[in-house]
Amino acid sequence: MLNSFELTHVNIIGSDEYERAVLGLVLGARAYRVRSFSSLDEFTLPRREAGDTCALLALSWRDLDYGMTLQRIRQISLYMPVLLLSDQVYYHRLAAALESDHVSVLIRPVQKDALLRSIQRTIHAWLESEIA
Repeated sequence: MLNSFELTHVNIIGSDEYERAVLGLVLGARAYRVRSFSSLDEFTLPRREAGDTCALLALSWRDLDYGMTLQRIRQISLYMPVLLLSDQVYYHRLAAALESDHVSVLIRPVQKDALLRSIQRTIHAWLESEIA
Protein backbone atom coordinates (compact mmCIF):
# COMPACT_ATOMS: atom_id res chain seq x y z
CA MET A 1 0.00 0.00 0.00
CA LEU A 2 1.28 3.46 -0.79
CA ASN A 3 2.31 5.68 2.08
CA SER A 4 -0.12 8.60 2.14
CA PHE A 5 2.74 10.95 3.01
CA GLU A 6 4.64 10.11 -0.16
CA LEU A 7 3.63 11.42 -3.54
CA THR A 8 3.16 9.17 -6.50
CA HIS A 9 4.75 10.65 -9.60
CA VAL A 10 3.19 9.83 -12.95
CA ASN A 11 5.15 10.73 -16.07
CA ILE A 12 2.64 11.08 -18.91
CA ILE A 13 4.27 10.67 -22.32
CA GLY A 14 2.27 11.21 -25.49
CA SER A 15 2.08 13.29 -28.63
CA ASP A 16 -1.59 14.29 -28.20
CA GLU A 17 -1.61 17.43 -26.06
CA TYR A 18 -5.33 17.12 -25.30
CA GLU A 19 -5.01 13.51 -24.12
CA ARG A 20 -2.05 14.43 -21.89
CA ALA A 21 -4.05 17.34 -20.42
CA VAL A 22 -7.09 15.16 -19.66
CA LEU A 23 -4.95 12.43 -18.10
CA GLY A 24 -3.12 15.09 -16.07
CA LEU A 25 -6.40 16.51 -14.75
CA VAL A 26 -7.74 13.08 -13.80
CA LEU A 27 -4.53 12.09 -12.03
CA GLY A 28 -3.92 15.50 -10.47
CA ALA A 29 -7.40 15.40 -8.94
CA ARG A 30 -6.34 12.19 -7.18
CA ALA A 31 -3.23 13.79 -5.63
CA TYR A 32 -0.78 12.34 -8.12
CA ARG A 33 2.14 14.54 -9.06
CA VAL A 34 2.09 14.68 -12.85
CA ARG A 35 4.81 15.48 -15.35
CA SER A 36 3.95 15.72 -19.02
CA PHE A 37 6.20 14.97 -22.03
CA SER A 38 5.29 15.18 -25.70
CA SER A 39 7.56 12.31 -26.79
CA LEU A 40 9.80 9.51 -25.60
CA ASP A 41 12.78 11.59 -26.76
CA GLU A 42 11.74 14.47 -24.49
CA PHE A 43 11.44 12.17 -21.46
CA THR A 44 14.61 11.56 -19.48
CA LEU A 45 14.80 9.07 -16.67
CA PRO A 46 14.43 10.96 -13.38
CA ARG A 47 16.66 10.60 -10.38
CA ARG A 48 15.25 8.46 -7.59
CA GLU A 49 12.74 10.42 -5.53
CA ALA A 50 10.81 9.90 -2.33
CA GLY A 51 7.53 8.24 -3.15
CA ASP A 52 6.62 6.08 -6.07
CA THR A 53 6.78 6.74 -9.78
CA CYS A 54 5.62 5.28 -13.06
CA ALA A 55 5.45 6.14 -16.75
CA LEU A 56 2.07 6.36 -18.50
CA LEU A 57 2.56 6.17 -22.26
CA ALA A 58 -0.26 7.41 -24.47
CA LEU A 59 1.49 7.04 -27.80
CA SER A 60 0.10 7.00 -31.33
CA TRP A 61 1.61 3.84 -32.78
CA ARG A 62 0.85 4.85 -36.34
CA ASP A 63 3.50 7.58 -36.12
CA LEU A 64 6.29 5.66 -34.39
CA ASP A 65 9.16 3.39 -35.32
CA TYR A 66 7.84 0.21 -33.70
CA GLY A 67 11.21 -1.44 -32.96
CA MET A 68 12.90 1.65 -31.54
CA THR A 69 9.83 2.49 -29.46
CA LEU A 70 9.72 -0.99 -27.93
CA GLN A 71 13.43 -0.74 -27.12
CA ARG A 72 12.90 2.63 -25.38
CA ILE A 73 9.92 1.28 -23.39
CA ARG A 74 12.00 -1.67 -22.23
CA GLN A 75 14.74 0.74 -21.16
CA ILE A 76 12.28 2.83 -19.13
CA SER A 77 10.84 -0.33 -17.53
CA LEU A 78 14.24 -1.06 -15.98
CA TYR A 79 13.87 2.13 -13.90
CA MET A 80 10.12 2.32 -13.25
CA PRO A 81 6.88 0.51 -14.05
CA VAL A 82 5.23 1.43 -17.36
CA LEU A 83 1.56 1.62 -18.26
CA LEU A 84 0.91 1.76 -21.96
CA LEU A 85 -2.39 2.98 -23.42
CA SER A 86 -3.06 1.24 -26.72
CA ASP A 87 -5.73 1.17 -29.37
CA GLN A 88 -7.55 -2.16 -29.77
CA VAL A 89 -5.73 -2.77 -33.07
CA TYR A 90 -2.27 -2.81 -31.46
CA TYR A 91 -3.14 -4.28 -28.06
CA HIS A 92 -2.32 -7.98 -28.62
CA ARG A 93 0.87 -7.25 -30.55
CA LEU A 94 2.13 -4.88 -27.84
CA ALA A 95 1.07 -7.09 -24.94
CA ALA A 96 2.98 -10.03 -26.45
CA ALA A 97 6.07 -7.95 -27.29
CA LEU A 98 6.23 -6.31 -23.87
CA GLU A 99 5.32 -9.26 -21.70
CA SER A 100 6.85 -8.19 -18.41
CA ASP A 101 5.88 -7.57 -14.82
CA HIS A 102 6.87 -3.94 -15.33
CA VAL A 103 4.87 -3.09 -18.47
CA SER A 104 1.08 -3.16 -18.43
CA VAL A 105 -0.95 -2.53 -21.57
CA LEU A 106 -4.43 -0.99 -21.34
CA ILE A 107 -6.92 -0.59 -24.18
CA ARG A 108 -8.17 2.89 -25.06
CA PRO A 109 -10.55 4.27 -24.12
CA VAL A 110 -9.87 3.38 -20.50
CA GLN A 111 -12.28 4.14 -17.69
CA LYS A 112 -10.95 6.45 -14.98
CA ASP A 113 -11.33 3.89 -12.18
CA ALA A 114 -9.63 1.17 -14.24
CA LEU A 115 -6.72 3.53 -14.97
CA LEU A 116 -6.31 4.46 -11.30
CA ARG A 117 -6.43 0.80 -10.20
CA SER A 118 -3.91 -0.15 -12.89
CA ILE A 119 -1.48 2.54 -11.73
CA GLN A 120 -1.69 1.32 -8.14
CA ARG A 121 -1.36 -2.36 -9.14
CA THR A 122 1.58 -1.70 -11.46
CA ILE A 123 3.49 0.34 -8.89
CA HIS A 124 2.73 -2.21 -6.15
CA ALA A 125 4.00 -5.09 -8.35
CA TRP A 126 7.13 -3.07 -9.17
CA LEU A 127 7.85 -2.39 -5.48
CA GLU A 128 7.26 -6.05 -4.58
CA SER A 129 9.72 -7.18 -7.27
CA GLU A 130 12.32 -4.67 -6.01
CA ILE A 131 12.06 -6.18 -2.51
CA ALA A 132 12.31 -9.79 -3.73
